Amino acid sequence: TSSVAAGYQLEFERVISNILDNSIFALKNIENPHVKIVVSTAGNGCKISINDNGKGISKSVLNLLGVERISTKDSSGNGIGILHAKRSIEGMGGNLEILSTENVGTQITIYLPSV
Repeated sequence: TSSVAAGYQLEFERVISNILDNSIFALKNIENPHVKIVVSTAGNGCKISINDNGKGISKSVLNLLGVERISTKDSSGNGIGILHAKRSIEGMGGNLEILSTENVGTQITIYLPSV
């Protein structure tokens, strides 16, 4: 299945890069860190899941992700990565979901329609 992301290659690469950067940052000081990426078909489109076993995201921060600029990276983040990712994916006609549990990890799932 051909994904709509093909028409937005640079934008899509930035989205994936931002999500992976966040996952890698969350793995600092984690024993046996891992990031797992799974790409599969979903209906007529595709689904991309990025899972990590990092520090997770608190519920208070999770409620703001994708709604406003927010960073958990102290001074090293500008808080726009997930907001940009969500808006970009929605602009492609897709959906971005975030599930996270503190001290367990985070799963970000992107659904994109076919072209």
